[in-house]
Amino acid sequence: MTNLISHIATLEIPVTNLEESIEFYIDILGAEVHFQGKKNAMLTMKSKGVPTIFLVETEEINGLSFRNTNTNIVHSIIDFILLP
Repeated sequence: MTNLISHIATLEIPVTNLEESIEFYIDILGAEVHFQGKKNAMLTMKSKGVPTIFLVETEEINGLSFRNTNTNIVHSIIDFILLP
């Protein structure tokens, strides 16, 4: 079987406050700002092979979760693993 996708390049994440979100990704997750515009920012992680994070400020956010109709449990779309 041929692999059509080699890796995930970018995660686009809607945020309501760009500045606060950038601070979170820098302070908590160790991201670095690659580019920042008025309403969006591209962040990179220091680890090799990790997707870039594209934050987009918007007023309309539907959430990053879904309800498993088999178990009725709400799951997040993205989970972070913080290294010591």
